[in-house]
Amino acid sequence: MSVQAISWVLSHSKAKLGARLVLLSIANHARDDGTGAWPSIATIAREAHLSDRQAQYCIKLLQKIGEVQRQEGMGPYGTNLYSMPLMGGAKSAPGYDRRGAVSSKRGCSFVQEGVQPSSPNPSLTVQKDKEELIQLIQDYHNGKTHTDEQGRQYKISPSSRERIYVQA
Repeated sequence: MSVQAISWVLSHSKAKLGARLVLLSIANHARDDGTGAWPSIATIAREAHLSDRQAQYCIKLLQKIGEVQRQEGMGPYGTNLYSMPLMGGAKSAPGYDRRGAVSSKRGCSFVQEGVQPSSPNPSLTVQKDKEELIQLIQDYHNGKTHTDEQGRQYKISPSSRERIYVQA
């Protein structure tokens, strides 16, 4: 499992709906650099809650927009090998180098030294969010309720994290 690849999908992918879920499934099986994923279509479909055919369609769409490369039969045991070529991000775009934007007539002239992390340890943040979401789902399905300031009972929706008031 690659937290870095999953984080990249959540922050940078242009994919939507089923294609985004398929990309998250592939990212879940990839290395930290977005390469080396070889889940079966059945695994991708199961994890994305899609049919096998829908998963195949989404992979073709992801290939078309450049977010997935598929090498047929190149993975272990003759499986398809997937990679996420856009994970390189801005470092491969014209006008950028490893230190950030370079001077140009139309662009930024500020050059930042080195790479600055977005969080001291992003994997801990993702793990904490994942655990919190799992707890919310379990509480919701087990019927756990909370009480607000006015004494009304409510549940917390796992998807929107909003209060859903319970009728008494």
